[in-house]
Amino acid sequence: MVRTQLGFNLIEMMVALTVLGVLIHARRADFGEWMQSQRIRASAEAILNGMQVARAEAIRQNLPIELGLEPPLSGWTVCPAR
Repeated sequence: MVRTQLGFNLIEMMVALTVLGVLIHARRADFGEWMQSQRIRASAEAILNGMQVARAEAIRQNLPIELGLEPPLSGWTVCPAR
């Protein structure tokens, strides 16, 4: 009578978990870099949008316009230059 093995033995399970752990660790580092890149890209796009709004407002009012940046949140304000 031949017994067939169903499932995994302990060593196979440990090897699979070790490989999974290494893969997760490698992806976590890549994800952190990707998130930082996305934050930088979003900040740059926010500043570009502010510059476009300031330019359009300067053309519309035919006056010098000032673009004020608000550092921690990538915010900006547009107002007439002093």
